[in-house]
Amino acid sequence: MKKGHFFMIIGHSGVGKKLIQDKLIENIDNLFKIVSHTSRDKRPNEIEGEDYYFISKNEYLKMYKNKEFIMHYEYKPNNQFYGTSRVEVLSNIDKGKLIIDETDEYSVYDMVENNLLDRELFTSIYILPPKKEVLIERAKLRKEILPEELKFRLEHYDDRMKDFEKYKKYFNFIVDSSDFDFAYNEIKKIILKYN
Repeated sequence: MKKGHFFMIIGHSGVGKKLIQDKLIENIDNLFKIVSHTSRDKRPNEIEGEDYYFISKNEYLKMYKNKEFIMHYEYKPNNQFYGTSRVEVLSNIDKGKLIIDETDEYSVYDMVENNLLDRELFTSIYILPPKKEVLIERAKLRKEILPEELKFRLEHYDDRMKDFEKYKKYFNFIVDSSDFDFAYNEIKKIILKYN
């Protein structure tokens, strides 16, 4: 059986990672969202086991200590954790599935530098944000974003761009998100090479 592959979608909040990911899953056979764990509370529209595995902070930290996550990061505004299970990733790859997940710059660096997953099993795609003003307008349209979270994102835009420069050598592809359809089609072409 042909091995599967893991696609990591990286980018600043508001670049359209989730929209692109959802559209790709809808239009590519054999592409599935990998379900991550989080310590944050479930939002009203989210489904346990589909959007995330919602666990307590203590449970999360125990899994982290036991090195059960292949990717892990802390989202500072709400002091919550997000992690992708090693078992979840490897079992899907072994089944020949193409899997996709959103992550941050540091997670890709961590996976490469600490050899957390064989390099041939994953592809990292960075979605380059448009101008700051466009990003602000996009963020305002997302009703579930709290004002303090929006403020944090805007204040840290420049920091995220510094992270991009710092970690860009770890990304397999960099795709501009100024035009949503262009970004979607470019990423779709990348994924279809593995299907």
